[in-house]
Amino acid sequence: MKLLTSRHLRGPNIHGSTSGLLATIVWGGAEKPLLEWKPGAGFAARLGQALTLAPDAALLQAGDRVVAGSPPFFELIFVVFDHLTRDYSLRQAAGRIVSRGEDQVQVFLPCDENRIATSALVFALMAGEAVARSAGPPDLAEKYNQVQAFLRSEGLAAPSMALARAALAPCIV
Repeated sequence: MKLLTSRHLRGPNIHGSTSGLLATIVWGGAEKPLLEWKPGAGFAARLGQALTLAPDAALLQAGDRVVAGSPPFFELIFVVFDHLTRDYSLRQAAGRIVSRGEDQVQVFLPCDENRIATSALVFALMAGEAVARSAGPPDLAEKYNQVQAFLRSEGLAAPSMALARAALAPCIV
């Protein structure tokens, strides 16, 4: 799977009430089976092992959301994306499919910053593909740590984000 185009939309827009990344993802014939992927038992644990997450991490609690997703592969992408961007977004919102063709899909992923959203999506695509193709935990820890370090360098620090969220709280409907 490959990110073909992306455009960051600021503020409320036709796709959501928050800023976010509008991205087109394409796939070739070898990747088409990923669209039919059904999460097996323990996929969330394998992902948690691959990313060296604590057993109680929110990402691991999202397994039911992935299983119920349509299609589950893209729900997995959205869950990983949410996990990576939650500390850098003023308002959390779920990603969604905007349109789907035979060999591409357009998604909207809420996130306040373009570089954070793009990096998180590229990693989420890689992680989703690795989890869907692997019976055991895929080797993602090093890349995950690199992405996390990049996101920390690009995003607001936790105290600044907390102040921004507190200032925004009265405006959230």
